[in-house]
Amino acid sequence: MTATLENEETTLDSRLNGFLRLTRWREHVPFTIPLTLVGAMMASHLNQVTVDWRLSAILVANILAISFAFMINDVEDAPDDAREPRKKAHNVISSEVISRRTGYGLSLLVALVAFVLYASSGWWALIWGAVILVLSYLYSAHPFRLKARPVVDILSHALMLSGLLVMTGYYAYHPQPGVAWYAISAAILFSAYGQFYNQIEDYALDKAAGLKNTVVLLGEAQTRVLMY
Repeated sequence: MTATLENEETTLDSRLNGFLRLTRWREHVPFTIPLTLVGAMMASHLNQVTVDWRLSAILVANILAISFAFMINDVEDAPDDAREPRKKAHNVISSEVISRRTGYGLSLLVALVAFVLYASSGWWALIWGAVILVLSYLYSAHPFRLKARPVVDILSHALMLSGLLVMTGYYAYHPQPGVAWYAISAAILFSAYGQFYNQIEDYALDKAAGLKNTVVLLGEAQTRVLMY
């Protein structure tokens, strides 16, 4: 009896750990929180608006939405990642810690909770939050795979992982960014730079896999010029 309970606890711990790894929260929470806070703080400062409970809702919603983006990416990329040892070990679907079906189910659950939290924060927050969720899905899911389409891959990544995070924080409190667009644009450009860097890192693998993203289209040297 004791051994059975221990096995069940071990299995539960393993699944919970697998879920947390699938969200890849360590990779995005450090920038998701600051970008959301920047948006809300700008809205408060520029429009003399008092920050309230909606900031907490938007923070959690954005964390869950970006978790969804990483989760659906690992689910969709699992077959390809399984061919490369380093990526296979990093992807809990490829390494069979979690089944692909379970990965889809968990991803959709996380997206649903994020959607509800956006909805609780007002119409504008819901609109931009919904755009994040839609882009998160289209970026990785077949047959859309925005990540494999030149130019669109950079634009969607930059909006999804930076600009829209700032915007949800801002629009939760005020519908007219005004001069805040400068900060939003800066966040988008910085994210685009980061995506160029990531694509250059994976250039050889992506080219071998037949992926036609912006870096594969332009070439590594030209991309570095554009990146800087």
